[in-house]
Amino acid sequence: MKTINQFIADKIKEEYHPIFTQFRDLINAKFSLLKEEMRGGTEKYYGIPVYRYNRIIISVSPTLKGITFSFTDGKKFKDKYKLLEGVGNKSLNLRISDSKDYKDEILEYYIIQAIELDSKKTKMKTSILRIVPNVYSNNMEVSKKFYTKFLDMKLVMDMEWLLTFASKENPKAQISIFQNDKNKPLDNKAIFLSMEVSDIDQWYERAKAQNIEIVYPITTEPWGVKRFFIKEPNGATINLLSHCM
Repeated sequence: MKTINQFIADKIKEEYHPIFTQFRDLINAKFSLLKEEMRGGTEKYYGIPVYRYNRIIISVSPTLKGITFSFTDGKKFKDKYKLLEGVGNKSLNLRISDSKDYKDEILEYYIIQAIELDSKKTKMKTSILRIVPNVYSNNMEVSKKFYTKFLDMKLVMDMEWLLTFASKENPKAQISIFQNDKNKPLDNKAIFLSMEVSDIDQWYERAKAQNIEIVYPITTEPWGVKRFFIKEPNGATINLLSHCM
């Protein structure tokens, strides 16, 4: 099986297409950090779609009676909906046989746990796979506009109270914005982020054109970087820089 679309056309009964389509829409909208791929497959046996964070955390299988979502670490999940099934030592399954029974909030509940458990397993190793700075915000929409329109980053996770943005060229270069507690004052003044960019002069002109607050003018420093500082909408300072020597 070469593609996901071929899998849908050839292996999923048409009446169950909406279930898988809604699931893929959810992944694209809120969990685009997950990598969609096909696993396995021979001339005799077809492969299945899987979704990978650090490891494969979700597998999708069609049946004659619906779609089965298998969660690799399902045995460790909390299950407030009481929908997970299975007798395996690790994985549990969510079976959906009617598109009317599909709910984004249910899948989201399980997917979040799958990502969290996969992250914990990765942390047990000595390798540091990525570092993501966090900034709090009182206005998520303004933050979304700044990071996507000015910094030209991709919104890769949208959980309303949490937004994660990634560089389009380097997806492990990320930043997350958290919804600030309404009972606490917003204070990001101490946060200072450095972002290395490809053409600092072009970025400086871009900042001026978009009326971004510049708090340190473009300067060539004696240690070999050219940089300027801006304030992002939540009060954190961003040091945009390029190496010039």
